[in-house]
Amino acid sequence: MMRRLVFRVVAGSWLFGWFCNALGDPGFLQNFLDATQHPIVHDSFPELLRDPRIAFVVYLLPLLCLMPLFRPRLMWMRAASLLMVGTALFSCLHLETCNDATFVTSLWVALWLAWFVWSKRIDPTLARGLAHGVVGVLFLGALVGKLTPEHRSGEAFYRLYFRDNPAWPYPWLREALTRESFRGLATVFARGAIFAETLLSLAPILPTRFVLAVGALTSLTMMVAWTFHLASVLSSILGLLVAALILERRFTKKAFDAADLDSRPSKRSRRPRRDRSYRAG
Repeated sequence: MMRRLVFRVVAGSWLFGWFCNALGDPGFLQNFLDATQHPIVHDSFPELLRDPRIAFVVYLLPLLCLMPLFRPRLMWMRAASLLMVGTALFSCLHLETCNDATFVTSLWVALWLAWFVWSKRIDPTLARGLAHGVVGVLFLGALVGKLTPEHRSGEAFYRLYFRDNPAWPYPWLREALTRESFRGLATVFARGAIFAETLLSLAPILPTRFVLAVGALTSLTMMVAWTFHLASVLSSILGLLVAALILERRFTKKAFDAADLDSRPSKRSRRPRRDRSYRAG
């Protein structure tokens, strides 16, 4: 039962992140269609990893995982986990998709899920620890990339996200604030992002509920501050953290039940002893 619940949570969030940017302009489907008409030529990549038609087919393959999501039989869950690993790995290598972090986070989460559903015996503590490790590694990479003077000063965030961004709320902020205040807001945002990613990179040594709260708040802030399209990168990570919380609660419940069972007096100990003092003398 626990295996099925965790699979549904992780696979469902993984599939949402994989396909949430499929539609739209730009969207993955539109990008693939454009690439078939104007393919990128790069001799460093073999033909298999250059052809946009192959990338398009691989992108659609995880739709097959919807069946085990609604009818999670063990054989189907295992097959789906391998399909998720394979498609994410291929997308990380293909020329058309290798620059999108969606497939990086999807690969790491899919590897955890494959280990989870293929394990004969599930240790909730180990599974939760590995989930924390995956989150820590992913955000450690993001943190290291921001440990530069340009990011710490907010200059990178200002030029990338604030200065020319036409999306709400940036036009309103540019009108409501002075130029110095608007520039200072970029610095506050940049340092807040570095602080949040530092906490998430420490996920292996932090409690699950705290990591989930920080991850959810950070994801929401990033999507509001920049774009909803970041959900494709963050959705699978949040699903993994929810699964870690489920495992923590299941482990705590089992420990509580065991302690409660040990504290109950046995039937033999509840029987009153016969008074045999009359035999004395």
